[in-house]
Amino acid sequence: TREIVGALLAFVGIGFQLVTRLVGRYDNAHRHSPLWHYGDVLQQLLPPGIAAKALALANHGQRAVALEQWGFLLAYTMLFGGILGVRLRAQYFGENLSETSRRGKVEKRERAVPVNRGWLALPDPIGAIFEKELRTLFGARQLWIILLAPPVMLLVFGKMGSANSPLSNSQWTLPVGAAYGLLTLGQFFCNCFSGELAGIQFLYLAPVSFRQIILGKNLANAVISAFQFLLVLLGVTLFFSPPRLPMLILTITTMLFAVVTLLSAGNLLSLYFPKKVDLSRVKSRQGSSAAGLIMFGLELAVVALAAPLFVLTHFSGSIWFGIAGFVALTLFASIAYWVVLGNMDALALRKRETLIAEFTKTS
Repeated sequence: TREIVGALLAFVGIGFQLVTRLVGRYDNAHRHSPLWHYGDVLQQLLPPGIAAKALALANHGQRAVALEQWGFLLAYTMLFGGILGVRLRAQYFGENLSETSRRGKVEKRERAVPVNRGWLALPDPIGAIFEKELRTLFGARQLWIILLAPPVMLLVFGKMGSANSPLSNSQWTLPVGAAYGLLTLGQFFCNCFSGELAGIQFLYLAPVSFRQIILGKNLANAVISAFQFLLVLLGVTLFFSPPRLPMLILTITTMLFAVVTLLSAGNLLSLYFPKKVDLSRVKSRQGSSAAGLIMFGLELAVVALAAPLFVLTHFSGSIWFGIAGFVALTLFASIAYWVVLGNMDALALRKRETLIAEFTKTS
């Protein structure tokens, strides 16, 4: 229920702004229809529309009328703040506001445990970890916010922005959107044990090597990166124009190099700087500050390494030159990845006290 209400509030608060803006820009024939008129009036009565109107009036020198609009925003704030105050007061005095009802007694029934080989027909340890990691990450709301952010940014700043935007009708829109999306996923790479919590102890007791464990987690992160890239590609195709095949291949090879490099660094950072987080909380930090800074610096280094190839590709007029360069970089990054992965068992054994202490602490 909470997620449904949140989605409805997000649509009411932002959806009307996007719909009316798109209709007003690209479908002038429907601007005189009653439905569009009522929708435009309704979005002007909501807080985002009121804020936009106040800024527009202030920009045109009508500050007295703009102050009236800010008064309406203050009234909205007081209204919802009062509702929140009532709820917090009830919680403070001990009222149980949980949405779940008390469960009755469940009859225990014995059943056979199904044998699951994991997805993609992977071997049992790697396939099981891969499936478990995907279920854990895709169940986190903050991951969906990160996955959907690049397509929404393409819509807002590209198609709904100025027609003279640098992203409009540019062949570099796809790599820019893919790079932005990968920057937001770096926080999951550098803390791959964040979903284990106290279960980290069972990983040390299980007859599975940490090399297999981390490989399964890396495969899950790679699938998430590929899924986000597909969302960006879909956004570019719908809101702009389909990318040319050479540019698509160039972007894919660039992403392969970046993902393999970031996974190698993330495996080391996950053991050296573990951080307990709550994936069910949207505002929960995904890793330690040190790991985040190192990962961000590495992401900038990857961009700095990729930029000269893009510049040479642009001035040489041949995209295949850049593709060959990124294929070579991906091969070197893959060698480094397997070297790092081969040392995971010994490193995890040395860091076992740090990992168990971090993920089993109560606060």
